[in-house]
Amino acid sequence: MNDDARPLTVAISSTALFDLYDSNSIFEEQGLEAYRHYQIVEEDTILDRGEGFHLVEKLLNINKVLGKGRVEVILLSRNSADTGLRVFNSIRAYDLNITRAAFCGGLSPYRYINAFHCDLFLSTFAEDVRQALEQNVAAAMLLGRARAPRETLAGETLRIAFDGDAVLFSDEAEQIYQAHGLEAFAESELSQAQQPLPGGPFKAFLSALHRLQEEFPEGENPIRTALVTARSAPAHERVIRTLRDWDIRLDESLFLGGMDKTEFLRAFEADIFFDDQAGHCDRIAEEQHRMKLQQLRYIWEVAHHDLNVSATAQSLFTSQPGISKQIRLLEDELNVEIFARSGKHLTHVTQVGEVIIAMAGEILRQSNAIKQVAQEYSNEKQGSLSIATTHTQARYALPDVIDRFRENYPDVRLHMNQGSPEQIAELAAAGEVDFAIATEGLSLFNDLVMMPCYKWNRAVVVPEGHPLAETESLTLEQVAQHPIVTYVFGFTGRSKLDDAFRNAGLSANVVFTATDTDVIKTYVRLGLGVGIIAKMAYDEEQDTDLVTLDASHLFEPSVTHIGFRKGTFLRRYMFDFIEGFAPHLDRTTVQAAVNCSTRAEREKMFDGVDLPDR
Repeated sequence: MNDDARPLTVAISSTALFDLYDSNSIFEEQGLEAYRHYQIVEEDTILDRGEGFHLVEKLLNINKVLGKGRVEVILLSRNSADTGLRVFNSIRAYDLNITRAAFCGGLSPYRYINAFHCDLFLSTFAEDVRQALEQNVAAAMLLGRARAPRETLAGETLRIAFDGDAVLFSDEAEQIYQAHGLEAFAESELSQAQQPLPGGPFKAFLSALHRLQEEFPEGENPIRTALVTARSAPAHERVIRTLRDWDIRLDESLFLGGMDKTEFLRAFEADIFFDDQAGHCDRIAEEQHRMKLQQLRYIWEVAHHDLNVSATAQSLFTSQPGISKQIRLLEDELNVEIFARSGKHLTHVTQVGEVIIAMAGEILRQSNAIKQVAQEYSNEKQGSLSIATTHTQARYALPDVIDRFRENYPDVRLHMNQGSPEQIAELAAAGEVDFAIATEGLSLFNDLVMMPCYKWNRAVVVPEGHPLAETESLTLEQVAQHPIVTYVFGFTGRSKLDDAFRNAGLSANVVFTATDTDVIKTYVRLGLGVGIIAKMAYDEEQDTDLVTLDASHLFEPSVTHIGFRKGTFLRRYMFDFIEGFAPHLDRTTVQAAVNCSTRAEREKMFDGVDLPDR
C-alpha cells in the first residue's frame, strides 16, 4: 500500500480518549488487583469523555464526510485486554469507529506505534510520548480538558495548530537563539532565507494531513491548519520558502514576534495545538481550565448531599468520577481545598470551602435569574414553579389555587415540597424553591420577602358522642379538661395555641402531636383526645363522623405568608400565582414589598390591610 492510499492514522491512549481519573486513583492508592476488580465490576459503566475525545470525534467524522475510510484511530492502552473491556464497551456506546487496539498489560504501548504505521500518537503519559518521538513518530502529551459533548459534528471543522521550530521544523534555528540570542537568530535566518529548514518531528504528520485536505473540493474542507510561531520578520521568509519547498499549504500562518499565543489560539478555535515548550501549553491549558458554572454547581450540590458524591451524581444524572475530577480541577485552579478528605472520601467542608460554596450558590442563583429573564421574553407561559410549604397548606389551602393556575398555565411545571418551617426556610434561602408558604417561624425567613396572605383560626374536632360534642359555646377551661391531639410545635400556628392556654393560666394536656392534619383526625377518631386543627382542614364531606366546634374565639388568628428570596426575578406566571393565592397581592403591591429595604418597613406597609379569613 503506497503512502497516498494509506489512511491518516492516529493512535491515542485510553487515558486520553476517556476519563480514567477515578480508575487510576484506585490503581495508585490500592494497587493492581483492586484496579482490576474495579474495572471488571464497572465494565458496563460507560466512561466519561477524556481530553482527546472531541478531537477523535472530529477525525472520524472526516470519513463520514468523504464517504470512505481515510482516517483511522487506533487505541493503545496500558490495560490488559481483561481490564480494557470497559474501554471498548465505552467506544461502542459512543459509536466511535475504532476497531484496532493494543492492550499492553501495564507496559508502555509505544512499541507498536510503527507497526501500526501511526502518523500521530496522543497520550497523557509523558514517558510514552518521549519514547514515541525517539521512534520518529509525531507524538504529544494532552494537557487540555475534554470539551462539552456536541449533539452533532455535521459542519464542524477540525482545527489543528502547530508551532514552528522544533515541531514542524528542526530545532537548529532554536538552538542558535538559545545559545546566542535574538539578534544572532535573526541574522542567521536572513542569511539562510533561501535554504529550506530541515523537517521536525511533526513534518510527516502535517504532510499526511495536507494530502487528506487535498481530497476535498475547494471551500468544503473540514480540516483547517495554522502555523502559530514566535518568529517575525525577517525570520518569516525562510519558513514560507520551506513550506513551499515541501509543497505543503497551511491555511493560516501567524508570526507573533514573541507575543503570547493564548488569545490567537482561542481566536483560531484550535482543537489541538502542538508546541515543544511546556510553558506555552500550560498557559493554554490553564485558560481552558478556568472555572465553569458546572464546577460551581458540583461543589454546591455535593455540599447539599451530605458530601455524598455518588448521590450527587445520581441527582444530576452524571458520573461520580466526572464530578470528582471537576472538583479537583477547581481546587487546583483556586489552589485551596474546598473539601477535606480521608483517602477518597470527603469528610467535611473546609473553612475557605464554606465561603466558596456560599459564593457559588449566589452565582448559580444569579445565573438562574438570567435564564428566567431570557425565558420570560422568549415564552412567558412556559417554565417551572417550585413551592415549599406545610402539609396543611398543600392539602387544604392550595388545591383550588393550583387548579386555576394550571388552567391558565398548562405548560408550567409545578413542584411541591412539604416540610417544617425550618426546612421551608432553608429551601427558599438556598434558592432551591421559588416560593415559601408558611405560618410559623417567620424569624427564619429574614432573607426572604415575606407578605401576608390570609388569616385563619382553629376548630376543635371530637368524635360523635364526645362530652364536648353538644357544647354551644366552647371555653378553654372545657378543652383543658381533656387530652389534646394537635400539631407539633412550630407547625400550623401551634405557638398561638400554646400562648392562649398560658395566658389563661391553664395547662394544655397535649398527648399526641403530628405535622399532618389528617393524622391528627385519625387519632381523634381512635379516642386519643380532643383535636385542635386549622379550621380550613375540616372536610364536611369526608369528616362527617367528627363534630367540629368553632374555636376562633379562643385563639388569636394566625397569618399565612408567602415569600421568595431577595433578588429573585419574578416571571409573569409567578406574579399571577401570588395574586391567585392572595388577591390583594397584585403585581404593584408585590413590587412595592420588594422595594422595602427592611422587614419592619415591609410589615408597616401591610398594617391596616384587611386580610381575608379562611
